[in-house]
Amino acid sequence: MTKSVCIFRLVLAVVFAAAVTALVVWGTTEFSASRGGGRGGGGKDRVAKGQVVFKQRCAGCHATKPDASLMRGPSLAGIGKDAATRKAGVSAEQFLLESIIDPKAFRTDDATGIMPQRVAAGLSEQAVRDLVLYLSSLNGQPNASAVDGLTFEPVPDESDAAQAVDSKLVLAGEQLFRGKAGCVQCHTLRPAIGDTLLAPTVLGSRDFDTEQLTAAVFDPHRDITAGYRMARVELADGDVLTGRILDASDATTTVLVTHLDGSFERMTIKRDDEVKVTPLDVSSMPANYGELLSADERRALIAFLRALP
Repeated sequence: MTKSVCIFRLVLAVVFAAAVTALVVWGTTEFSASRGGGRGGGGKDRVAKGQVVFKQRCAGCHATKPDASLMRGPSLAGIGKDAATRKAGVSAEQFLLESIIDPKAFRTDDATGIMPQRVAAGLSEQAVRDLVLYLSSLNGQPNASAVDGLTFEPVPDESDAAQAVDSKLVLAGEQLFRGKAGCVQCHTLRPAIGDTLLAPTVLGSRDFDTEQLTAAVFDPHRDITAGYRMARVELADGDVLTGRILDASDATTTVLVTHLDGSFERMTIKRDDEVKVTPLDVSSMPANYGELLSADERRALIAFLRALP
């Protein structure tokens, strides 16, 4: 065997060994990355699972795109990065977890709208952690190890703990909803598209605690659901319209106008025709339910809303 052949074989053996080592290291790294160091399995899979939870529990109020003007809650675009700056000494993962299991934890004095205190009710610990991981991925770097290292202690809803359902009270509340209180004229009991044109659906009301729900019904202008705030639109020709802003773009504004006879009209106004659009500190919901209903009737109406799926 010539010397050159021996050298060639030696080099080939070294290259082969290096390639095998690289494959082993790469495979180990990929496995570790996919695991994310977490207890729930693959990091990417968990982000996807968290997105499913988000669509089921959060997407009805929160958008993941910057423009959330017509949503109930603020946009969560970029929350994966922004969460780390919300509270000094609190990590992004901790902020997100506590905001889900105890929405009142970091609520600011100037915050508008209300987030259901029981939004995490019925979710497993794993589902909540996956949701945090998904939210962390919105313009951020999801870290499964950090998420899984957090202590999971759901805050009990002491005001509504172990309340038995009073079927007679719920039935009385439904009769009020469909009759004397007049709720059904605007609020739907169906999730169909278009049924929330006049007012938000009441499905999911059980996620709110009694205090929040009572305030929403009997003090409706205190926390106005985003997208349902009334506005005053002054046109160039002097006409003044009052209605709910449904949509707005650089070219047009679409308003659901309320006429004096109680009828509604959807109007699309060109920006060139507008003089001024002024949001008002009122919603389209009447504020006199407290005067229309007795204390027992108010309690029955809330019981019915709390019994809805």
